[in-house]
Amino acid sequence: MALVGDPIIRARTLSRDPCQTLASPVAPTLAAASIGGSLSGSIYAVVTWLTNWGETTSSGEVSVNVSGGNNGVQGIITPPPGATAGRLYYGTASQGENQWVPINLVGGQTQILSLTAGTAGFPPPRNRAYLPDTDGLVQALELWKWLDLGLLKMGQMTGGILDESGIQTVAGQAEFVLPGAWYEFTDQWHDGWVVLPERPEFTWLKSTLSGIPGISSVWKNAAQQVIGLWPQPGLAGTTTVLTANVGLATDPFPVLNSQNFLAPGLIQIDNEIISFTSIADSNGDNDQIGLLVRGLGGSVPATHSIGATVTQLIYRFRGYRAPTIYQPGQSTLILDLPTGWDEILDLYMLAKYKEFEQNRAEAKDLMQDFEAGCIRLRDNKLAPFSVRQIGWVAPFVGDSENLETLIGTILIP
Repeated sequence: MALVGDPIIRARTLSRDPCQTLASPVAPTLAAASIGGSLSGSIYAVVTWLTNWGETTSSGEVSVNVSGGNNGVQGIITPPPGATAGRLYYGTASQGENQWVPINLVGGQTQILSLTAGTAGFPPPRNRAYLPDTDGLVQALELWKWLDLGLLKMGQMTGGILDESGIQTVAGQAEFVLPGAWYEFTDQWHDGWVVLPERPEFTWLKSTLSGIPGISSVWKNAAQQVIGLWPQPGLAGTTTVLTANVGLATDPFPVLNSQNFLAPGLIQIDNEIISFTSIADSNGDNDQIGLLVRGLGGSVPATHSIGATVTQLIYRFRGYRAPTIYQPGQSTLILDLPTGWDEILDLYMLAKYKEFEQNRAEAKDLMQDFEAGCIRLRDNKLAPFSVRQIGWVAPFVGDSENLETLIGTILIP
């Protein structure tokens, strides 16, 4: 999967404006030890560090004499901030390091046990351990502005990214602020019941009316997007708490009580929105929520701590949203874009670079290519099933044209 820092690194590379890199490491401290290896004689070693975009040049070389009762080499090597991995290269001759083992990044020993157990390779001659959040000729902050502006323009020109999200709702409350920014809703449910889009004039505002919402209407589209439900919801999404820490791969989530959660559905924990399909567990104690899909509605998959509140989003909707906007420091996050969008985004970033260089003619050509690419993406975006594919519904409304009016999408004005 592409990372947020990828388009920044590509733009800098193509424009010959590299950002800064991790510094080359200092020589490691290693020692011979009896650790079940098969080494003997002199072992020479160097260290490198990696980011998601490349590897540093090597450290100074160290040598260790393995003799007596010792049969391996080991040491604790601490990574610097920004490193995602490390390599310990080694060999039997000075400047002859020709294989490597991964460095233990969590404080344990990194060990060399034999001359055949490593991965073949040589330390790189050039430092390419790039840090997208650092400056080149163009300041990092400016490049992040270009990235966000490009994403916003792509969202506007393509009609947005197909996604789903939801709201907890409050019993008896008529209007709710939407999470994120949305261009269009295609499908909506409350407590599992279909909700239809309609103009506010078709709702009753003489007095409150609580029940199962059947109509949704957009009431505001500005810094906040506000949607109204009629009748007002008669119930709210339930809540529980996590009973253990959960990681990015945890499924199911251990919870205090899942009995009142409606499956399939959506939940929110901290800032992450997650779909689930199961509240069952093997012991029948209703203490799990599982079969999860993470990072919906433009949110980012994250770890969550014991005691975190788990909230069911009982009003659920699907549609087209604005792209996620990023900020410096988030270069290692997943770039949450559909396939093919990152290639078009590169054209925008290069156009902005040409503007910076005052090469207006080439900047104009690249921007036109960017806009043409956005139009192609718009024309090819996934559309909802057509009415004529839902044959079982038509007899209930008389004809497909009436059905198309009945279940049409709601466009955010």
